Amino acid sequence: MKHRQHAQHSIRCTCPWDSLTVWVDGSVSHCGRSIPLGELRTVDFETFWNSVELQRVRGMFRHDALVQSGCMPTCNVLMALYPDRYVPNQIETAAMAPVPDTAIRLERTKHRPSYMLLQLSDFCSLGCPMCCYGAGDDLKAKLAKSKVLPNEVFDHLLPVWPGIRTLELLGGELFDLPWDGHPLRRLFTDLKNHAHPSLDVKVVTNGKNLDERWCRFLLDHAFVGCVSFSIDSAHPEIYPTIRRRGNLARTLENLERLASMRQTHYRPEIHVTSLLGNHTAPTLLHLAETARRLGADRLDIQPMNPMGDPRFHYDNNIFQPRFVPELVALWKDLTTLDFHSNRADILVMIEAFVGFLGMSDEVVAQDSSLPQFGQYRGDLTLGPIARRNEVVQSFVAKRTTLRRARLQFATYARTNTKPIDLMIETGTSERLLRVRIDPRELVDNAWHDVELPNTKLQLGREYRVRLASRRSGGNDCVTMRGATSETTQVRVGRRKLAASIAMMLF
Repeated sequence: MKHRQHAQHSIRCTCPWDSLTVWVDGSVSHCGRSIPLGELRTVDFETFWNSVELQRVRGMFRHDALVQSGCMPTCNVLMALYPDRYVPNQIETAAMAPVPDTAIRLERTKHRPSYMLLQLSDFCSLGCPMCCYGAGDDLKAKLAKSKVLPNEVFDHLLPVWPGIRTLELLGGELFDLPWDGHPLRRLFTDLKNHAHPSLDVKVVTNGKNLDERWCRFLLDHAFVGCVSFSIDSAHPEIYPTIRRRGNLARTLENLERLASMRQTHYRPEIHVTSLLGNHTAPTLLHLAETARRLGADRLDIQPMNPMGDPRFHYDNNIFQPRFVPELVALWKDLTTLDFHSNRADILVMIEAFVGFLGMSDEVVAQDSSLPQFGQYRGDLTLGPIARRNEVVQSFVAKRTTLRRARLQFATYARTNTKPIDLMIETGTSERLLRVRIDPRELVDNAWHDVELPNTKLQLGREYRVRLASRRSGGNDCVTMRGATSETTQVRVGRRKLAASIAMMLF
């Protein structure tokens, strides 16, 4: 195994400085995907926050020694941030030469966490095979062994609440617990009395027992900004193989009820979450459409972690060489998914995994429904496209033909009228094609398909995409969406940016 040498890096994950995870037994860490570093039953928050253990983690983060600090190499955040290193299901790619103790500087901080993940209970009536709380068929025995967050931990969190801006609540399953004495009711009282006015709370649930009473309770608290339903699949034959002892019809009914009840409220957003596996991948588009139809706002896709039943994980973890055909099918499906989601993260992971296997160029060359260039994020604005201000980016041909493009435009939330020219050029500025786009057909921040004349390319040669609109002015123009990039540059007018257009080329 080849180890990377440790070095100072710009820090992308800032959890040790601004995040806190508290588990139901009172154990605490900077991240839910890391090992516990302390506890809040007998220790107050300030003592933990600048403890030697957490100071040491900060020092290791300064050297990019994330796995050495206790991070899971299967963390989906790391896999999205560092796709070349944290390849799905390839733990050895994350290995680095250990940072010597003499190089690690203990780091205190005056910063306080703005994000918290809080587990209020560990009881769940379902028996999901991928969950550490799913084992056991005797629900009375499970309930008898279950825990809720101790009162002393609630007390130690009181001084933390004023700094928290985002709070994510987990179980078990919160709405399986009886109303009387429910920890959510104690928590919400504390938040009303101590939390920052801009606090945003996300409640995670399987949705089975989120009845009308609980819906009204959530809607009565303005700081509840999101309710996330863990459904995995809306297919009636797939759902019960994952959400064992679940009830799909009741869960979807509860989701639709919450969506209809919030019509007089600005909040909360409703998300639907799917575990990404070989069993759920073929039904993701169906789940997205079901979520849209019932009034949900977003689909979140989560790769499997090695927990729960090992056989279930082996059979369904899609990031395995034997499932490359299934991954390719998912890759194609996700390029068409326009419902709000984290599909960009998953597409990055798929490309990283197929590339790790040395199959990327071969797979793309053989299948014209896969993008030969794909940048799926639209976090930045690149433009405007007006007068002499053009947007230009290079790409390398992975097939010998170019037939279609998908691009993400921003319209400034208005109807624009001046046409946009999309041009494909060689590296020596020889124009191969020009297609005119009618801006009146564009939707703000949405993907737009552009059919191209069948154009011959030379495999491995560099080409340029140019977007121009000479007739546009400042009040009648569009811009491109895009994202920062370490491997590509975009030219916007005379400026060169380390970025990439949100674009797929087929």
